[in-house]
Amino acid sequence: MEELRVLHVASFAGNIGDNANHSGARSHLAVNFPGVAIRYTELEIRRFYRKWGELSFDDDFVTLANGYDLLMIGGGNYFELWVEHSRTGTTVDLPPELLETLTTPTVFYGLGLDPEKGYSESTCARFRTFLDYVLEHDRFLVSVRNDGSLGHATRLFGAKYADRIHSIPDGGFFTVVEDQNHPELAGAGKTLAVNLAGDMLDRRFDAKLKNGISADEFLKGYVAIIEGLLADYPDLCLVLIPHISQDYTMISALLDGMDDRLCRTRVKVAPLLRGESGQACIFDLYRKSDLVMGNRFHTNVCAIGLGIPSIGLVNYPKISALYDEIGMPDRAVIITRQGFEERINALAREALENPYPIKARYHSICKELEQTLDAFHGHMRSWLAGIRGRGSDL
Repeated sequence: MEELRVLHVASFAGNIGDNANHSGARSHLAVNFPGVAIRYTELEIRRFYRKWGELSFDDDFVTLANGYDLLMIGGGNYFELWVEHSRTGTTVDLPPELLETLTTPTVFYGLGLDPEKGYSESTCARFRTFLDYVLEHDRFLVSVRNDGSLGHATRLFGAKYADRIHSIPDGGFFTVVEDQNHPELAGAGKTLAVNLAGDMLDRRFDAKLKNGISADEFLKGYVAIIEGLLADYPDLCLVLIPHISQDYTMISALLDGMDDRLCRTRVKVAPLLRGESGQACIFDLYRKSDLVMGNRFHTNVCAIGLGIPSIGLVNYPKISALYDEIGMPDRAVIITRQGFEERINALAREALENPYPIKARYHSICKELEQTLDAFHGHMRSWLAGIRGRGSDL
């Protein structure tokens, strides 16, 4: 059996959704590379961030990467365009002068190309220079995930760039979970699993916009929704699920606004877990729920992949872009404007009372996404075999 040694640069110690992404991607790579033992060496991308300040994309990194058979960067939202100090304008700070010395085949795997946190003419120009290089050299393969990234590439850089970038499903659609016992589900009839993102609140809510609301105003309306559902469905339990530590800010605020009796008898909070085992546990909890609501990308991606009816709570554009790309925009509700409560209420009750049409649609969508991912992996295998030469079994 041929061995493929992969240096995988990504987030492994951050948002648990990233772990779900890697789980699904790797499980399909294993199937799509039969007869190949893929050995991953994980390198945490946050070690390259200024906040951690441990590593740099420099000659030492290139020397390390050149010792592997494949460099895999992603998945994750690493093609953000706000990073002014980066030589590419993004988190992936690999300018052409470094790429020249990078001889290892490199796949930029399912990255988010995201201008929503801001961008400038300078960052876009630097990223365009990066794209010019990697798209012109055969040892690089560029792909983005299905969160609106390809549309952003078309809008910002034009079709001549976007047409040469692959769009693939996020690996979270295919995450591998483990059957576990969850104290959060003990005694519950039906379960509503909710994730409320607690980071970037100044971006997620802006009361100064026309009909805009603050985070506090959203919570007041959302509490009314939750209390109404718990009142009308006596066997329903609410489980609040954090993905990162900041999510406890919203969890705490939600609980503070709820009826004390309901908090003590009908609400539970899942633990904050990390890594492969953590995602296998947390997303099994999602899998055993009856309805999922959330405004994190992987809350929605994984619910869809696991076949659980979901409602995307939109206060960041990639959530609505996700549902647009899978052809179900009606499952997403904008929560940054007044009057969002009625639509969420209707979707939630529909899902709790008749989930089967939604489940069937999700199943069909994921079959199509799986075919897309398998096709990309087939292309990836052929690309890699061509670089490695005739002696390869890839």
